[in-house]
Amino acid sequence: MATRNAKTAPAAPAAAKEAAANATPQKKTRELIPILIAVLVLLAGSGGGVWWFVKHSSAEAADGEDKSASDGKKGDDKKQAPVFVTLEPFTVNLQDEDASRYLQVGIVFEVSANETAEAIKQQMPVIRNGILLLLSNKHAQEIATLKGKQALADEIIAATRKPLTNLPEPTRGVQGVYFASFVIQ
Repeated sequence: MATRNAKTAPAAPAAAKEAAANATPQKKTRELIPILIAVLVLLAGSGGGVWWFVKHSSAEAADGEDKSASDGKKGDDKKQAPVFVTLEPFTVNLQDEDASRYLQVGIVFEVSANETAEAIKQQMPVIRNGILLLLSNKHAQEIATLKGKQALADEIIAATRKPLTNLPEPTRGVQGVYFASFVIQ
């Protein structure tokens, strides 16, 4: 029997080494499985979160557009780009007694909608006449300062709104006046 033990003895360490070698990859694989599952769960959760936020933010944006469309004019003002109407430059004599001075000014209106721009174009002769009368009644000292120019812009808005009676109050569609050029000589 001694010979049998001698023959099996060298085989036993080799078998043990082979079994240990086979056990090590299985053990490493078993350790990696929970880590891989955790990583997949985290990726799926973050992907689901991104999808949920994108879906709900686009749905809220669509709801906001529907609400603003149903609000009527308020929603239109927010979505609509500003509309500008440029007038031909004005050249008028100013009311200065000490010297002969004139004003050359370019005016641009900011209006609430395209309908207002069309109404201004239809009433252009009346609007230009009112602005010419207003400008020709000014003194150079009045309109040379920033405060004077701002007051003049307010007066031009008031003069422009008068003929626009078919538009709703209080703005009658004219929201602002901008000076494209302003020269006093």
